[in-house]
Amino acid sequence: ISGSDPSAHAEMVAIRDAARALDNYRLPGSTLYVTLEPCSMCAGLIVHSRVARVVYGALEPKAGIVQ
Repeated sequence: ISGSDPSAHAEMVAIRDAARALDNYRLPGSTLYVTLEPCSMCAGLIVHSRVARVVYGALEPKAGIVQ
């Protein structure tokens, strides 16, 4: 895990970067593209940041929360 940060999932990093770029934690109307189905931690962040749509390429049977 980069930077010894266990919360640094790709979804977390992307949403943090987008929020900084827009100077707003709310990201309505945005779409998040990820390789794997988000985990519960990332799903919570997606809800709180108000991402409108999530597109993922594959199910994650161990930690995924969507399916």
